[in-house]
Amino acid sequence: MAWSVFWKLETVWRSQSLNLETKLRLFDSLALSVMLYGAESWPISTQMNQLINSFATSAYRSMTGVKRLDKVRNTTVLTPVCRNELIHTVHDRQLCFLGHMLRNTHSPHASTYALYQPTHSTTRRGRP
Repeated sequence: MAWSVFWKLETVWRSQSLNLETKLRLFDSLALSVMLYGAESWPISTQMNQLINSFATSAYRSMTGVKRLDKVRNTTVLTPVCRNELIHTVHDRQLCFLGHMLRNTHSPHASTYALYQPTHSTTRRGRP
């Protein structure tokens, strides 16, 4: 959904008349708000980590006019936009949400739910 929001404004991202700061503010308010909706409760795997970061760096590449074929590193792309990897934002949101859950006094089991981490591995062989 975030990509569809992003590409609906393709003319804005590729515009030479808009400065980068305006593009980044639009990106934060439109595309990132859709992308990070509910990110506080996502279990993050390494594949999910790569997908989140690739979304942001690909968007920054199209905003700055850097093509994939130019073979520019992602760290070089993040420098002019003055941003860190997007996964850091997700982790910050998750930590803030965890703090809210742990401070919740209305639910006695809030800390138990907040510290639950599902396993994404296979089960053992044999009978359960």
